[in-house]
Amino acid sequence: MRRGPVVCLLVTGWLGAQAPATATLLARARELTAERRAEIVRTIEQRLVRDRDEHLQRIQSSARGVAAYASPEPKTWFEPREFAPAAAARHLVAAGSSTHRTATAGMAAFVCLPELHGVVHYDWGRAVAVHAGGEPGADQRLENYSHGLPPAADQALARTLATLDQDPRQHRLAAYFEHLYADRQGQVFAGVTLFDAWSAGSVVEMPDTDAIAFARQILGSRAFVAPIPADRRRDRLYEQVREAFAEHREYRTLRLALAATYVAAHPTLDATYVDLLPRCHWLWQECGEDPRRLAERLAGAKDRPTLLAEVDARLRQDSAPAEQRCRDMEAMAAHLRGLVAAGLDGGD
Repeated sequence: MRRGPVVCLLVTGWLGAQAPATATLLARARELTAERRAEIVRTIEQRLVRDRDEHLQRIQSSARGVAAYASPEPKTWFEPREFAPAAAARHLVAAGSSTHRTATAGMAAFVCLPELHGVVHYDWGRAVAVHAGGEPGADQRLENYSHGLPPAADQALARTLATLDQDPRQHRLAAYFEHLYADRQGQVFAGVTLFDAWSAGSVVEMPDTDAIAFARQILGSRAFVAPIPADRRRDRLYEQVREAFAEHREYRTLRLALAATYVAAHPTLDATYVDLLPRCHWLWQECGEDPRRLAERLAGAKDRPTLLAEVDARLRQDSAPAEQRCRDMEAMAAHLRGLVAAGLDGGD
């Protein structure tokens, strides 16, 4: 990826010096009773309801007006009996087993804002925001505020992704790559999707079952049956799967970075994608913090490289608006950490 301009101030700069570090706040909170921590959370949340910070209000408003979220559904895998009856029957390998750990080393899920405690997340395979049930406890909410993440940040993240994810082809690719990863011996690895496996950059087994499923569901072709001969047709099919994954990863990671910067100045992302962050701040300020306008902007772009080149050119001309947005988001996070500090100090 071509490196873009870095326009955001670091949290460890002048602004970070005005608010205690997250680790310090969490260490101090652990010294208190659960009852006292819950009392601090209640006080913070009462203040935040009437807080006038525009970014806080924008993010908190994401929790309003939703009649219901979708319910979670377990991840499934492609069945040999449907796509490759001659292949070995499949069975689920439990996460945490030695077999699972060995086969899936390095295949971690691609997560933005891993520090965020929430119950609402975006299901890429179904293209819906999902409520996992319950609500974050007081300690989890206190951790969120100590990280500078406001109430309803999980809902804002998921709903923003739902708004930005509007491409029908990418929905089909997501539905394919959100199936569970399996090897040629029929082992299906719990909790590890094809997207996770391919993202790891390691050698990924491609059983006939999954290759034929791709041919039918993505290419619309029934030309392949098991066993697939080791010839140029198979090589080309494998290459089409690789190309489709690369296409979908570019699509998904840009939207993840955009959604993360909707709620945080410096969201935790894989280092590969950190250069997206200043571009994301610029796009949000250009679109007036409106996910629908940004979705239209993305839909109107020729492709991701062209879009990022346009944004970089604008940043070189005038990076001040994106820098200001970043500072404003840093100020919001510092304000939240300050409220936690005040509560720990016994303030009201």
